[in-house]
Amino acid sequence: MKFRTTTVTAVDPGGTSNGDGGGGGGGTRPLAEAASVSHVLGMMLVHLSRKIIYGVDISHKVGIYIIGTLVLSVVSDFTSKSTHYLARPDNLFNLYFVKFSWGWTLLLTSGFAFVTSRAYSCGRAAVMKNQFMRLIVATGVWYGLTGVFLFVEESSGICNVTKFLNKAECLAGGFRWKGFDISGHCFLLTFSSLFVIEEAKAYLGWERIKDMIRNEEHRRLNTDMLVRGKDGDSVLSKLSLDEFLHLRKHYKTLTPFVRALFCGLAALVLLWDVMLICTALFFHIMIEKVVATCAAVLTWFVLYRGIYVHDWSPGLPGETGPFKYVTFRPARPPDLPRGRRGATGQCDHHHAHHQSRWAPKDDVPKFMGMPLYGYKKDSGNNGGVPAGGGGGGGDEGEQGGSSSKRYGRRPRSRSGSVNRFSASKNSLNARY
Repeated sequence: MKFRTTTVTAVDPGGTSNGDGGGGGGGTRPLAEAASVSHVLGMMLVHLSRKIIYGVDISHKVGIYIIGTLVLSVVSDFTSKSTHYLARPDNLFNLYFVKFSWGWTLLLTSGFAFVTSRAYSCGRAAVMKNQFMRLIVATGVWYGLTGVFLFVEESSGICNVTKFLNKAECLAGGFRWKGFDISGHCFLLTFSSLFVIEEAKAYLGWERIKDMIRNEEHRRLNTDMLVRGKDGDSVLSKLSLDEFLHLRKHYKTLTPFVRALFCGLAALVLLWDVMLICTALFFHIMIEKVVATCAAVLTWFVLYRGIYVHDWSPGLPGETGPFKYVTFRPARPPDLPRGRRGATGQCDHHHAHHQSRWAPKDDVPKFMGMPLYGYKKDSGNNGGVPAGGGGGGGDEGEQGGSSSKRYGRRPRSRSGSVNRFSASKNSLNARY
């Protein structure tokens, strides 16, 4: 790996370093490589792709799919037949993309699953097998449900010529079979979008692996840090040497392909959403489209919220490897005011459940959305003021403490402000 030049600082007899202020003689951490113009432009495209896929929370998107299909279907029922190009069954997008939508989806997601798992599996074949098990399950679900839709149509239909009693004979005679034709396109487009959104989560946190590798390599090369345990163990410290070398090699070579496939998945989601709108406006009747969309949402929910969260399942994307790097978190609902939160038992129960979902390390004060790790909430430490933060001395400190208890504020002091500024600065450096 290429690093910028780092300075190894000398250690004085007292055990302090002249450079980084910490003992151990390990020098400073290696710095990240300088970014090129092409890299910046590529990351801008990746950021736009991430906005397309995750700009709307998936829990909201499933509601948009169902309600949007219902509303657009009602609009299409009260409007005359459109002559728009996209309303024609033989339009380019319908012939070459929608009719083969699962093939396009499977092609990109399987490539994405391969390149990501090839790197973060660290050579463990079971991890890669789990990624492809989800693709096999999704393909089986798609094939089975489309078969059910065809069975429902044939069982509930009738030919416009009564002498034909089944669909095959009716169509072979040049007539039309009328049945409850659940929209296979609505089901497939909705399920494909939700499937891509879930599988693409393997990219969330992917760029952090580069820093993990750089810091872990620095830690392993510095024998003094290993002996003294400086800075504690990293995320990759539990990997064996062969696993770490596998990760370092394949991450560097496969990352460009990961980014390209992620952008391709974003384009696919955008195309499927547009074609879903066209299907809801121009094809099928309302009940057929709504039932198909609900079936797709239910299938997604059973798989990714009911089955894959268990240990015996293939697991969720990016979470079955030997180390944790995925940073996706569902949106946290806003906290209710203190008075309203305690007004009813239902709110208190919801708040307790919400608190149990998060680790204590996440329960920290924030400034402009950034966590202040030096100020963890501690009921036994004067309302969240860190030990040694300084709140004044003597009677003045007691008055400050009583005032803070009375009005629910933390006592402020010059040393406390300096510590808060330092904690905020450190948290920013740690995050970025």
